[in-house]
Amino acid sequence: MEGRPPVAAPVAPRQPRGRKVPQRRSLGVLGNLFSYLLLAAVIAVIFLSGYIYSARPSWAAPILAPLTNLMATSTPTVLTSQEFETSVTIQVPSGASDAQIRSALQAAFAAAAQAQYGAGTLVNQNVPPSPIGSAVQVGGPDAGMVTYEARMRGFIYTP
Repeated sequence: MEGRPPVAAPVAPRQPRGRKVPQRRSLGVLGNLFSYLLLAAVIAVIFLSGYIYSARPSWAAPILAPLTNLMATSTPTVLTSQEFETSVTIQVPSGASDAQIRSALQAAFAAAAQAQYGAGTLVNQNVPPSPIGSAVQVGGPDAGMVTYEARMRGFIYTP
């Protein structure tokens, strides 16, 4: 074995080097600092507005008023239908037609329903209120006006 030259140890093939990842510069630190300061400012504004809203609501009212007026109500108004009967008295000109008398009776019916159940009361116009029997003329013409009285029945919607 003396005659042979020594064999060199096998060398592993070199792996090609990938591209170097660029190192962050000092501007990255400033960007992080700016982000943290911005986050701290947003959190401070949230806490400050919460304090103003809870401790000084009179300060927050003018700012929040436009926002609260734009928001829809959480629950819609539910109207219930019911039958309503009442006596009404109207005055119409002495030459009034039946349609004018009927219109005046229906308007008086609506006014009586709103007086009893509140301003949110609506008359069901799909089944208009009608007199029970007929309208009775009370007395003669007085200063060109005739007075009628009738018992009316119809359906109304109440809140």
